[in-house]
Amino acid sequence: MKLKKYQKIILSIVLVFALITVWVMVDMKANDKIVKTVAKDDIAKTLENPIDNILIALEEGESADYSKIGDTLKYIDSRYDTSDFRMPSLIRILYDHKEALPNEVYEAMKKTVLGFKYWMDQPGDDSMCYWSENHQLLFSTSEYLLGHYYKDEVFTNMSITGEEHAKLGKERVLIWLNQRYLYGFTEWYSSTYYVEDIAPLAVLIDFAPDEDVREKAKMVMDLLMYDLATQNFKGTFTVNSGRMYEAAKMSGRHGSMKETISDVWPNYNQYLGVEKVTGMEVNFHYIKNYEVPEVLVAIGYDQDSAKEYKASTGLDVSEYKAEGLTGISDERIMMQFASEAFTNPEVIGTTIRYVDKNGMFSNEFLSDFKLINLGLLKTFNLTPLVSKALDPFYNGTAIQRANTYMYRTLDYAMSTAQAYHPGEYGDQQSLFSMTINNDFNIFVQHPAAALKADGALGNSPNYWVGNGYNPHTVQAKNVNMSLFVLPEKVNPLGDLAGMARKIEDFTHMYLPKQYLDALVIEDNMAFAQVGEVYIAVIGKNALTYKPIEHTAYDEKMNLTEDYDLIQQGKTTYWITEVSTSKEYGSINAFMAAIKNNPVAYEQNTLTYKNLKLTYKGDFVVDGVSQDLNYKRFDSPYATVERKADVMTFSFEGKSLTLDFKNLKREVRN
Repeated sequence: MKLKKYQKIILSIVLVFALITVWVMVDMKANDKIVKTVAKDDIAKTLENPIDNILIALEEGESADYSKIGDTLKYIDSRYDTSDFRMPSLIRILYDHKEALPNEVYEAMKKTVLGFKYWMDQPGDDSMCYWSENHQLLFSTSEYLLGHYYKDEVFTNMSITGEEHAKLGKERVLIWLNQRYLYGFTEWYSSTYYVEDIAPLAVLIDFAPDEDVREKAKMVMDLLMYDLATQNFKGTFTVNSGRMYEAAKMSGRHGSMKETISDVWPNYNQYLGVEKVTGMEVNFHYIKNYEVPEVLVAIGYDQDSAKEYKASTGLDVSEYKAEGLTGISDERIMMQFASEAFTNPEVIGTTIRYVDKNGMFSNEFLSDFKLINLGLLKTFNLTPLVSKALDPFYNGTAIQRANTYMYRTLDYAMSTAQAYHPGEYGDQQSLFSMTINNDFNIFVQHPAAALKADGALGNSPNYWVGNGYNPHTVQAKNVNMSLFVLPEKVNPLGDLAGMARKIEDFTHMYLPKQYLDALVIEDNMAFAQVGEVYIAVIGKNALTYKPIEHTAYDEKMNLTEDYDLIQQGKTTYWITEVSTSKEYGSINAFMAAIKNNPVAYEQNTLTYKNLKLTYKGDFVVDGVSQDLNYKRFDSPYATVERKADVMTFSFEGKSLTLDFKNLKREVRN
């Protein structure tokens, strides 16, 4: 875009101002941290969430412990972040177990419900994150169902009736359900945040007073179950994902969704070891008006032979305009914010308009936007230009369209978000993962930050979460190629403004020795054996383990031997191939075959066997350039176009057909 002279002058002034004031944009995606100042003891008491435990006791006919309910309600009343996580179980308690509650407990719950703030545009200061995909449904469901429950009461925060709140909540619930059906989940395959979708979906299905909400919630629940069915490996749900933290990336034992998977596919509990239901997943465990269609259960168990699963989920920021999703109405802002797109040039102006319009600068997550709420920027629409010039690493929080590929066999599963925005900033996206068992997963990454003394736990992205700069990563069946080309230096404007990500000059693979039966490293090659599964890793440069330091972090993750396989260099690649003894007979035969395969890297093009990957270019298999823009679903069970009105899933004579617009859900068992 060519700038006029006056725009150049104004832009220069704005840039200087931004640099002088060290414009530090807010990290909008930190859903799991408490941002108000509270005592550590209070945090410890409230994060446990006794409401879930009360619900379990009531459902099981046991004596409930109400001793900590006051602390939790105080936490919600104070509007701390994740207050909405407490709501699904509270809703189920009120709707199903009100008569069992002591009167003082019921009245305390009622007071909290009537005084709560349910959406961003409602009055009052708070420190709650409303905008990510899971939070949107949690808040909207809470307003809808609690408003309906107390429909004749006046809710004190807005001085309107529950019936009026229910109407507001229902509108947003329907927007959310429609966008998930139409575009798929933004926080794709998240073992953390699918839990926080399942819980509100479960209470909508059981308690929504409106048929259209109940039926649409069932259909979206079906789609989430299809994801679980096709993306789990013997129950372990740790694949490429839009939001994945280090614990779940490293091991299925640390991931969520285990309880739901053991409910739906109980045969896999021999690997998962779930002993009891806890947390928000109790709402799915006790759901009354939904049964997982038999076809989806059968698909989840169909792991005896090698199969490919392709899918497309979410939207790229560049697609918003064509989809009519630019603006500040609920429908538009919910899609933008669900993707956690805030500072990207295409949306930064909308973000500031919405935050300004609704007086949200007092929210701890958003307060730094006051620094750029300038008349010059808004009058001349220069915020996109400033974003481009400074290129803040916060642009990486945007969770964009993922074209996902899963290759699942009886012995292992490998999955990749194909060619996901190579070279751009990463945040919590996990782009490649391989699973052999529930003990550990293999993945590669460019660290977004140096490893701290207390390990990688904490705010993300970090040493193990996300990417400093995304690789160009692709997969064909049992081979993944991840090519990292790091910039020589950071953007100087962004660096001066405190918005550039420092560049760690290495990439690494999580490959814990303690879970390997055999390991051989020869310069830039590593070979591992786990049971009858063989793994080959080929790097551009030498591969070396960083010696374990036996920190508190290592102890927390139960790591006793070296696990951090490092490759130095601004340009690196990782080729990962997996096979079994059934194909090669022995690990030595496998190693010999891999060493005999041709590997070349020239002019940003990596070639291995019949595969060729050009950085930010084509991926070629057997001489054919691959189309990595997938259909919504493309698998042995379903072929569905993007934005399809009707979807059908079929297997073993069973089927599920979803017609969202016409509220038709046909299950054939």
